[in-house]
Amino acid sequence: MPKGWAVLSRLPAPENSSAPLLVRSEVRDNLGRRWVVAHVYSVGGSLASGSVETQLVYGLRSILRPVRSGVVALAARCDDDCAGAAGLIDRLWQGAGVNLISLVNGYPHD
Repeated sequence: MPKGWAVLSRLPAPENSSAPLLVRSEVRDNLGRRWVVAHVYSVGGSLASGSVETQLVYGLRSILRPVRSGVVALAARCDDDCAGAAGLIDRLWQGAGVNLISLVNGYPHD
């Protein structure tokens, strides 16, 4: 989290979400604006929602060979409607999530 930003709350995944592993948080930036920020970790093409889980998967897989890994983060400003912003993120993930993960993993998705 950037300096001056604060996590206000963790947001649950919407029912029937296309992105159940996205970790969603409502945050406030250093200017007082509210955002919904969502992220997911990718380790060799596998998705994980927690940093401890990600570290374990990465550690085990990297014993044998180097493993591509990274994080995909999405954000939407939500001063008045954080539920709507979370919905926008979910729809973006539904439409482009596979392609975003493929960028982290270093190969294009067909």
